[in-house]
Amino acid sequence: MADTNKVSAMTAQGVPIVLKGKEYTLSPLGVNELGVLEKWMCNRQLAQLQEQFAQFPDLFPQELRKTLVLEAVREGQEMSLTKSATMERLQSIEAIRVIVWLSLRKCHPEVTQAGVFDLVEIGDLENLKGAIDRVSGLADSGDKDKDGASGEAPAAR
Repeated sequence: MADTNKVSAMTAQGVPIVLKGKEYTLSPLGVNELGVLEKWMCNRQLAQLQEQFAQFPDLFPQELRKTLVLEAVREGQEMSLTKSATMERLQSIEAIRVIVWLSLRKCHPEVTQAGVFDLVEIGDLENLKGAIDRVSGLADSGDKDKDGASGEAPAAR
């Protein structure tokens, strides 16, 4: 039931976010955006393997490379936003920036993926993660994070 609620929340209204002093609206991700995100995740996983193969060629004989690539493709085909392994991958800085781009492009078509990379700074990540969770339905409405804030970065301790 909770997963159905998360998916249905994706039709909710946008969430405002300020990046580099300008207000933007994060829109819920639709089927097209989720497809782009799945494809990006699969391609990123394969690109990371290729990087490892190039960096450590002696550690990856041809047969092992083939096995790892086939496994990555299989995992990519089985990705689902309801799987915890997929959700963990979406916590990376790079994934957050891609999700922000996909979410911004509905209301702000002038913003490119590279442009989002220039907009997002390390200090924005906590607020962005909270805003993404709210707009996607991953955060229960009315809930506050562990520090009692509603999408604001926790105070320094």
